[in-house]
Amino acid sequence: MLTKRWKPIMFWGITLFVACATIVVVALLHNPSIHYRMFTDGESLYAVLHDEMRAGDLLTHVQRRLGKGRHLTEFEKKEYRSVIPELTQMGEFFPHGVEKSDHFIAYVIYEDVEVILQFRENRLINFNPKEYSNYTPFVSLG
Repeated sequence: MLTKRWKPIMFWGITLFVACATIVVVALLHNPSIHYRMFTDGESLYAVLHDEMRAGDLLTHVQRRLGKGRHLTEFEKKEYRSVIPELTQMGEFFPHGVEKSDHFIAYVIYEDVEVILQFRENRLINFNPKEYSNYTPFVSLG
């Protein structure tokens, strides 16, 4: 049993620990990168893509910020590559085109809605952070 002398020390020790833990948790959740990895929400994903990513970033840098993501299956890559030539002709999208060795990683925004990032030689390409300056939530009508 604790003596009268130790009870106040234990009380203030526990109170200080809880206060510090709360500050740490709030600070971590305020970090968009950590928030995205915990909750996979579109708003924090867009914040990270806009503020912390640039074309040419290493795959390891992206994965440190966003997690591993989901590699596209061969079927998905084939479908994705089939629409890229049309988008490339518009000029704004895929200015560096697509090569067979490129790989694509998807990051979830909401259920089956994803942002797909393209990597060539482990570097992020065809990426413009301005495209992620304003997040608009997706609304399902079905």
